[in-house]
Amino acid sequence: MPQHESLIQGCCNFKSIPLQSRLRTAGSVIISHCIAHKITFMENSYKSIIFKEMKNAILVITVLFLFGCTPKATKELNVKENVNEEVEVILNTFENGIVWVSENDFEEMHAEIHHLPYKKNKRLRKYTITDSLLSMNDFKFFNNQKNKKEIKNTIAYPFKVTKKQTPNGFEIIKEKIALAIKDRNYNGHLTFSRVIFNKKRDRAKYYFEQTKFVSVRSSWGMGACIYAQKVNGIWMFDKKEDTWIT
Repeated sequence: MPQHESLIQGCCNFKSIPLQSRLRTAGSVIISHCIAHKITFMENSYKSIIFKEMKNAILVITVLFLFGCTPKATKELNVKENVNEEVEVILNTFENGIVWVSENDFEEMHAEIHHLPYKKNKRLRKYTITDSLLSMNDFKFFNNQKNKKEIKNTIAYPFKVTKKQTPNGFEIIKEKIALAIKDRNYNGHLTFSRVIFNKKRDRAKYYFEQTKFVSVRSSWGMGACIYAQKVNGIWMFDKKEDTWIT
């Protein structure tokens, strides 16, 4: 194996290093490579070998550092960035599309209907969430009319524990549903689709489902599409389109 090929493995681990750092590292690698093989630049007998080896090494290192060992890493990075924006759209807007079905909400509703005294309190409604953004084709009760080219594949995404203090505030919790339903502020389980953007990336759409067990033998659920728009760099709720409820 030619000597410069031994540098390839070392280069593969630096795909994410900035260009300036890549070039500095490349120079260091070349010098270290020459020293390790005891190449003396002052000896005329080795000049041709040195120039050939350095030329090959520089070519290999430049290609690898600029483009990486595989294009797959760049693709995965882009997917991650896009998913982060999709999650930003969802977390900024979904609270405007949900239905209040927590035990405390039902208690207040019952008191209001029967004209009973009650004190309406601000609360953070709690949700469990599916740790994936699903393809719109993966939902049984949603018939997507968009072009198939716009349909994205399902991708795993671990939602983090989150609290948002707003009039319709929410809290994302990491608990099993069997335990979560014991909390009187638990407002159901949410499952979100991938987010579709327009060409300008200032408008977006996604589908979500909200479900909750009412009793051992019955459950409640609904599905809706949320439309969002970007205003001054912030994703905001635009409108909701109900698709089903049971």
